Amino acid sequence: MATRGRRLVVVIMAIVAFVVVVVVVGVIGAGTVFDSLTSSPTTTTVPGPLGIYTDQINRAVAAAEHVLGLNLPTREGKAAPTGLPASMAGVPRHEVLGFVPGYELPHMGPVDYADFSELVFSAVGVRGTGTLDTSSLGYEEIGYGAAAHLVSSAHAAGVPVLLSLSQSDQPTIDQLVSEPAIHAARLAAAVEPMLSANGFDGVDFDIEGQNAGESGAFSRFVSAFATDLHAKNSTWSLVVNTYPDSAMSSETFFDVRSLARSAQLFVMAYDMNDFQTPTATAPLTDAYLSDGTVLASYAAEGLASKTILGIPFYGYDFAASKASVPADALGYPFSVTYDAIIAAGHRALWDPVSETPYTPFFRHGHWHQTWFDNPMSVALKTALAAQFHFAGVGAWELGMASGHPAMSAALVDGAPVVKLPLARRS
Repeated sequence: MATRGRRLVVVIMAIVAFVVVVVVVGVIGAGTVFDSLTSSPTTTTVPGPLGIYTDQINRAVAAAEHVLGLNLPTREGKAAPTGLPASMAGVPRHEVLGFVPGYELPHMGPVDYADFSELVFSAVGVRGTGTLDTSSLGYEEIGYGAAAHLVSSAHAAGVPVLLSLSQSDQPTIDQLVSEPAIHAARLAAAVEPMLSANGFDGVDFDIEGQNAGESGAFSRFVSAFATDLHAKNSTWSLVVNTYPDSAMSSETFFDVRSLARSAQLFVMAYDMNDFQTPTATAPLTDAYLSDGTVLASYAAEGLASKTILGIPFYGYDFAASKASVPADALGYPFSVTYDAIIAAGHRALWDPVSETPYTPFFRHGHWHQTWFDNPMSVALKTALAAQFHFAGVGAWELGMASGHPAMSAALVDGAPVVKLPLARRS
């Protein structure tokens, strides 16, 4: 997922975005950044995504908070709200998707699969020739029977399970899309017996390419694969994981407008910080990349009903220059699961800018800040996705918060989930 392949991309994009702001004076920036850099009120600027969508996002956030009956802290340093909102009845029914890596299954706590519309078993590797990587961990786990209990338990709750096919190595992806139709047909033929034998209900593509010049070839690959897959079983589903900036930039591997003709989209709306400043990995608002700009940009392209908003069940621990916000990062952060963050027992504060919690604490001679999502911020993201009429929300990944069912409950936000059909069995 994005925690592997996206970090370098996000860092590079953040640097490029900063340079563009400084040189072009406001092309990307908005609000206080734009005001501070503009020397004359008559300066002509071209607003970027944040500027274009700011008013729309602010209205949607206010509506989401009203639906949930929230009165969140507006000053930095106040205690973060814990638990779920008192009322979530105003959020309409929607899809809820959860990723379950095979390596999590042996030690994952109990999960109520009935709270989900669809699950994804992650992941089997894909080779550049369009064949399955039989040495990948997911392939071996399926061989050991790791997926069998997940599939049977989910099906007992009426919940489909997709098989994730993954690749993030760019040379391998280059080869994969070099002959889209041939490699797509080969992959569909290779995966069919695995889907049938293990009772999977379709495929999730986690192909995280970095070459924007291959977006057309990848779209043709997905289209051909979808055709071949549905020829084998018309009831199998197809989901493609995409980047948060894919609807607002032409310089991205994913042509989401084209991909949406062949598959549902799962937008990996996390790892959106630049890692040089302790900040939220999935800020709700007030950033070039945030849940707000993701939702607004995908909706502007008419993709809302085809898209699931991804939400992280993990955060990042930054060694920081001080306890308060803003601070400088001292080195590169490391990811921490929600379960581990709660087990650490540090007092959580609320950041009113990103609308997410963080915990400052002192360890090994310097300050740390851990930024993450809790049930309150997840519920707010879910309500905001509903304001933009998204198909639903999803989590990467359930094993990171299996000890805290409120996280999954926040994805549902009180309404019964939209149930999706199981695939037809031959």
